[in-house]
Amino acid sequence: MIGNFSREVITQWSRTFSNYKMWVVLAGTALSMVPIIIFIVPYLHFIENRKGFALNDAVLNLLPVAELSKLIFFILYVTAMLVVFFCLKRPILLLQGIQMFIVLQYLRNICLFLTPLEAPVDIVPLQDPILEYFAYSNQPYLKDLFFSGHTASMVVFAILCWSNTFLRRLILILTVVMAYLLLVQHCHYTIDIFGGVVAALGVSRLVRFFWHKVDHSL
Repeated sequence: MIGNFSREVITQWSRTFSNYKMWVVLAGTALSMVPIIIFIVPYLHFIENRKGFALNDAVLNLLPVAELSKLIFFILYVTAMLVVFFCLKRPILLLQGIQMFIVLQYLRNICLFLTPLEAPVDIVPLQDPILEYFAYSNQPYLKDLFFSGHTASMVVFAILCWSNTFLRRLILILTVVMAYLLLVQHCHYTIDIFGGVVAALGVSRLVRFFWHKVDHSL
């Protein structure tokens, strides 16, 4: 069974990248990540140290405060692994997903610049061992708020698995759970959560539009 799955994966990837134009798309996708990798730490440091304004969030005022980082990142990374496994036999879908996350990162950085926010009252910093080591220089950032990258990621995961009814429903439920956990931890404003949903939907449409154009040229 594993052997059949592996052969199918290899067949699909070989067939997809037999077209040299797909290699051009892949190279362009990889190159678009370079500025993010180089500048993300100093950029977040700039965001963290500038003066912003606080929001009076009625929803946060009604919720308790709790440290839920482990549960939040368990949901995020387990969901990510499920989506990657689902996309292994669908290389174009996986490439679309990577592009969605890249565009989301650029869009989020623009939004962070345009919305100088102070951290919510009673914020409990998110403790992500992976991002804090590779991207955050072992320190939590409190002002990278609008929009919620975690919420946007979960929405993208659901979009990528939309053809599978079980995964779609499961991830949509987990997205709602994730949004609630983020609000209970007070690490985002309510508007950050809604912003993440809107951003993910918009970016997914943009990437799909790009691929619609690419398909005609392949």
